[in-house]
Amino acid sequence: MSKVLLLLGDLYFIKGRTGVGVYEGNVIWQLKCDYDIVVPEEYVASLPHNANPIHISKFKKKLIKLFRFFLPIDYFFKNYDYVLTGSCCFRKSKMTKQICIVHDLMSLTEPRHYSLKQKIFSRIKFGTLKYADKIIAVSNSTKQSIHDVLNIEYNKIFVVPNVNNFFIKVKQKKDFIFIGDMRKNKNLEFLIMGFDRYLKQYDKNEILYIIGNKKFEYEKLITLVEKVNLIDNIKFPGYINETEKVEYFSNAKAFIFLSDNEGFGIPLLEAASNKIPVLCSDIPVFHEVLDDNYAIFVNNKNLNSIADGFMQIEQKKISDEDADKLNEKYSISVFSELINKIIGED
Repeated sequence: MSKVLLLLGDLYFIKGRTGVGVYEGNVIWQLKCDYDIVVPEEYVASLPHNANPIHISKFKKKLIKLFRFFLPIDYFFKNYDYVLTGSCCFRKSKMTKQICIVHDLMSLTEPRHYSLKQKIFSRIKFGTLKYADKIIAVSNSTKQSIHDVLNIEYNKIFVVPNVNNFFIKVKQKKDFIFIGDMRKNKNLEFLIMGFDRYLKQYDKNEILYIIGNKKFEYEKLITLVEKVNLIDNIKFPGYINETEKVEYFSNAKAFIFLSDNEGFGIPLLEAASNKIPVLCSDIPVFHEVLDDNYAIFVNNKNLNSIADGFMQIEQKKISDEDADKLNEKYSISVFSELINKIIGED
């Protein structure tokens, strides 16, 4: 039987998991084989019975962080047949096959959103993907980017989409919501300005909740909201827990996601699966996840397009049948079958 090591980082184990942490959690719980997994020194997140947690010293962690781009995995972890990592690989190993999960290449495809230091680091990090025996991409759009930007053969890249594990009962369709971080690629300035135009052009008095940690672009965004005098219409609740998330989704008339680029976009899948229509950017990955039965696609840099989109999304409905189709397509059973097939193939 193959010996497998998961070296994914700490994003599954932290409070307030992002999409990456949720995805890694699905990997952890859906692998059928027995495996070892590197864990933080202290953690409260649960693990399945077939996962054997292993701790490594702070010194070894520093060594791995410093030399992971330059040394093979065998230098740090011996006697494994497979190592499953996130974002980057170690040097090519004769003994251990490397499988790497890639969510997006935005730091390479959308460099304007990143500092020079981040761009240099990303070039080094993603450059290591040439050493991977297999690459798991979360979408066909990410697979295409890996091929186009890094010149990696298609037959090394396997698509395993995200899963919707979030189910609610919608109570009142009264608010617009966005949930995510406040990085530049989320295009929240245009969201605010487009919402402003929608309110004034159509004489509306609606509420938009921009939900997420008050970091990155938050100060600029709150200043913009004050400038356009929408302090009563645009709210920033900050980080919310799972119970609060259910409440916001339950009262949503539409989910708004106007990103410049995404690797997948779990929140729009969560919304559409629960029959909450989505107003989103007209970009390839969003068309891959949803179609016109679930979403209104707009030019995310055109304020009139955004304003019109808000008006159209108010009238849009998702049928029970279409919601069921989406939940079947992005089910945990499909995810499990795909991930185990990749690990099991020689």
